[in-house]
Amino acid sequence: MAARDTLPSVFFEMLQSFTALGQTVNLSRAVEQIGVTRQTIRRHVNDLEELKNEKLFELQDRKYTLTPAGKIAMIEADQLL
Repeated sequence: MAARDTLPSVFFEMLQSFTALGQTVNLSRAVEQIGVTRQTIRRHVNDLEELKNEKLFELQDRKYTLTPAGKIAMIEADQLL
């Protein structure tokens, strides 16, 4: 059984949103890539940040960058997905 099959679907969607934004570092492109709303991606990332109790992205001048914790989380998310 793949790791994806053992994760609740909401967690899987949260990881998809996180990795899409992490790969594109652009909210509009992440929305296009996975076909959800901007609000959904923001909510998923906020929920993951709360779960991990650390910031995964910095947002400055409407540009996203991964924090050091976000870079580590990207590796972990890629392994889970």
